[in-house]
Parts: sequence; C-alpha cells; structure tokens
Amino acid sequence: ALQKRQAEALATVGVTATWRTTFDDCFDSGGDFTLVVANEFFDALPVRQFHRTPTGWAEKRVDLDPEGSGLRFVSAPMGKAGEILLPPSIRDQARPGVSFELCPLGLNLARAIGDRLALCGGAALIIDYGYDLSAVDLASMSIDTVQAVRKHGFAPVLESPGEADLTAHVDFMALAAAAAEGEAWVWGPVEQGVFLRALGIEVRAAQLQRSVPKQADMIAKALRRLIDDSEETTMGRLFKALVITGREIPAPAGVG
Repeated sequence: ALQKRQAEALATVGVTATWRTTFDDCFDSGGDFTLVVANEFFDALPVRQFHRTPTGWAEKRVDLDPEGSGLRFVSAPMGKAGEILLPPSIRDQARPGVSFELCPLGLNLARAIGDRLALCGGAALIIDYGYDLSAVDLASMSIDTVQAVRKHGFAPVLESPGEADLTAHVDFMALAAAAAEGEAWVWGPVEQGVFLRALGIEVRAAQLQRSVPKQADMIAKALRRLIDDSEETTMGRLFKALVITGREIPAPAGVG
C-alpha cells in the first residue's frame, strides 16, 4: 500500500521509482563501489525473544488468546534451533530471569553488507537507536525492547496488527561483529551526539542561526534534541552510529 502511494506521489513530479526486496537485488552483477545509508532501518526488522527459566531457555511466541478474539504472548520450549542461534556467552552464562533479543535477519544483512564492501569497496553508515553492551553485560541483564507506536503514541504490541509501527532496539555490538566476519572494517559504534559533534553540527547550527535569525530558537532546540546526552532517553545518547568500510577507506570522520 505504501509503495503504491509513493509511486503516485513521485509520478506527479515525473519520477519513476524501483523497489528492491533484498539487499542483493540492489546491485547489478559486478563490483561497483558501494554506498549504503541505513537510518532507522535495522530497528524495524523482526526479532526473536528468549528468556532463561529455572529449567532452561524458552522462547516468547505469539498465539491466539483462549477466546480466539485476539493475540497473546506465550512461552514455548526453545529447541535445538534456538540454542544454535544464542551466542554461547549468553546461552551458558545467563541466570534465570534474563531475557535476550536476537535479530537473525539484521545479522545476516550486516554480514552481506560487510562482504559487499570488502569485495567492491565503499562504505555503509548505520544510524539507529539501540545499545552497545558487551556479552558480559547481556548475560546479566534483561533485554526486552519490542514496542509498538501508533498514531504518534505507544500502543500494546499485539493490538491492531498491521496498523502499528513495531520496533526493537538494535544490538550494535552484534551488528559490528557480523559485519566484521568478512574482510570489511568496522568503525564504532559511537553515540549520535559524539558523532554529530565530530562532524561539526554545532558550527553548522551557528551558521544557520546567523543566516535565519528568526528561526534561531528552533534551530537551537533541534540541535539539543539531536546531540543532548544528559539523559538516557535523549537522541544524543540512545542513537548510535556505526560505519562499515572496505579496507581501502581511511578512518571515517566522526567514528575513526
């Protein structure tokens, strides 16, 4: 439905769009220099949730409620396939009560990006909200970040399926490790505030304020929202930047 609306909107200005369904579909055969930008993309990919019980690991799944009128979460045995997915450091060390999220599709895509850049050269910039915890941290705390946003507000995750924006925080350390499995280089992750300051956002904001003084307050407010790190929930700290490059690329600005 959204592709149809995009096509109609672009047609009004004489632009024809092409949509690709997989990362590999984005390229013709050959080894062209590649640039990738993923802004709030990985957070929209599906995750699997596991939790450690006193008797072992189980997986959180979705089922019909007993009346058959809606959806509910249930706990199911994880099985051998789930055990293979869990990193050994998490699987073997986590205590009962710990929850863990895994995004297999995101890790596979990070590997594909790393392989592509190592082969063809180029760079990828990934900006999203998430965490960069070590394996030790993940084994001792619960990660359960799946949430739904509908009509600009939070909503129950299983309410109105297909009508809400479902997201989960990105595990940046896992993405970095997956991208580095090939021959690509990985830079970061760093907090968005650190990244944007290094790129000169404060100088740029000051220039804009001088150019359009009537919007100076609005620019200052937007700047604080992007780089402020005074609270965990602010964009400056919660959002991270990760760069993946081919080996011929020097240290990128902001993360190098």
